[in-house]
Amino acid sequence: MLKNWQVKNKISKETKNEFPEVNSIILQLMQNRGLVSKKEIDEFMNPDYEHGLHDPFLFRDMEKAILRIEKAAENKEKVLIYGDYDADGVCSSVVLYEIFKKMSFNVEVYLPHREKEGYGLNMGACDYIIKQDVKLVVTVDCGVSNKEEVKKLQEAGIDVIILDHHHPPEELPEAYAIVDAKIKDDKYPFSELAGVGVAFKLVQALVKRGKLKDGQEKWFLDLVALATVADCSDLIGENRALVKWGMVVLNKTKRLGLVELIKAASRKLGKIDTYVIGYHLAPRINAAGRMNHANAAFKLLISDNKSEAERLALDLNRENVERQKLTERILKEANAKIGEFDPKNKLIFVADTREGLWPPGVVGLVAGKLADLYQRPALVVGRNSEGKLIGSGRSVLDFNIIEAVAEAKEYLSHFGGHSGACGFTIKDEASMEPFFIKVGEIAKSKLSDKDLRPVLEIDAEIEMRDITWEFFEQLENFEPFGEMNPKPRFLGKDLEVAGLVGVGNGAKHLRLLVNQGEIKNRKTIGFGFGEWCGKLKVGDKVDIVFEVEADEWNGARELQVRIVDLRASH
Repeated sequence: MLKNWQVKNKISKETKNEFPEVNSIILQLMQNRGLVSKKEIDEFMNPDYEHGLHDPFLFRDMEKAILRIEKAAENKEKVLIYGDYDADGVCSSVVLYEIFKKMSFNVEVYLPHREKEGYGLNMGACDYIIKQDVKLVVTVDCGVSNKEEVKKLQEAGIDVIILDHHHPPEELPEAYAIVDAKIKDDKYPFSELAGVGVAFKLVQALVKRGKLKDGQEKWFLDLVALATVADCSDLIGENRALVKWGMVVLNKTKRLGLVELIKAASRKLGKIDTYVIGYHLAPRINAAGRMNHANAAFKLLISDNKSEAERLALDLNRENVERQKLTERILKEANAKIGEFDPKNKLIFVADTREGLWPPGVVGLVAGKLADLYQRPALVVGRNSEGKLIGSGRSVLDFNIIEAVAEAKEYLSHFGGHSGACGFTIKDEASMEPFFIKVGEIAKSKLSDKDLRPVLEIDAEIEMRDITWEFFEQLENFEPFGEMNPKPRFLGKDLEVAGLVGVGNGAKHLRLLVNQGEIKNRKTIGFGFGEWCGKLKVGDKVDIVFEVEADEWNGARELQVRIVDLRASH
């Protein structure tokens, strides 16, 4: 599908005059990221660990949480950490587990089974916890929506501290303490921390109270960076400082599990960036919870035995390969069910009610791929091993999928999520079609007049002569890249094709040489653009959207233009 190219508005003359010493393209990138004052630019370009992090005691209930943990330490109470089965929940649980161990707690970790228990606290888990002589439960990356479960634990004499980063419901659980910056009356100045970021703030608070050695918390920044990127948290404000310095720790990590995971992913320590986290490390950690149980990922990250860490990392690698194969198989089956797509449809809905063939751990990934492919919100439903119809949804711009699902809640037994993604359980098979019809009607009313082509946001139009090593080094200052700070993308127009060849297995990729003005034979590479070899010839003019990168090969290093999208010039 042709993409809708959208170039950001150019900076004004006033802005250029205010910062005459800054390259105008770099200034444009700053404006595109909402950086307009000198203070904002300085904080973004030079994220500082000491001054870039906020006081953890600004959280409404942090003081209460720390006092309760101190009491648990004094009374030698058993503490249970209740996490989540994704990379953020696993890393958060590891941070708290290792800190509580340093404080000599009798501590246990409980990660729910994705398929059998679902997200957050559940009544079955509460029954288990009550029998374990636990006096304090600390939830992390979950809990703020578990009103009834928290009530059950509190009534059983077990205090609950909730560390979460999700939007709370209207009625909060009556927990002992809730640390979540998204609570309405919370005064914490940054609300976009990942679950691991909230766990880290608790550790910082313990350091400030003298319960841990000063600086001890910095050794957890590898996990903070990994989980913050894995959870697609905004890489601005405090998150930018945490990830920037976390990447330094990650690239020197002594954590055996991470070292072995990096090896298993065929990556190199010292060369880890946010792309490697998002596309190589996080999927392997998430594969544990999707394919089996998140406990395997937890054990890997706390392992202090090299052979055990190696075995666990290879197990996760294998599970990730199985997850990829399963996702592709289900995607193929889903596309077969969809058949010839009618563009009038504003919602993709596909289900397989055969037990266990479309497992809940994977249907969300398939929904995401279908949403990308058809540029429509997509709902995918499978039947789990216990007979429940469990689905996931992924959305597109201009459509709040959780609001639509909430309007059809009469057909559901459980649901949750946010504007871009949701999870739900359909009451019974008879409820599936009316649920689909209801959400489909909402999608039709909201999207009927929208341009549903995928939007490709472009930072600026530039010339090939602008691409120099000095320019590239300035681009590197924008790292780490991620949500709210994407890798800069540029538009080059009316580029003359000077040479082209298909490269890679089956000539899937395009090696293109282009001329513009005095710049001759600028190398570009387009991964997955091999089909253009049959559409272009030397002398044609093309427009390309691209990223600038350094290509290293056999010890040589040169600047390269990587094609993101391509079309013939008009």
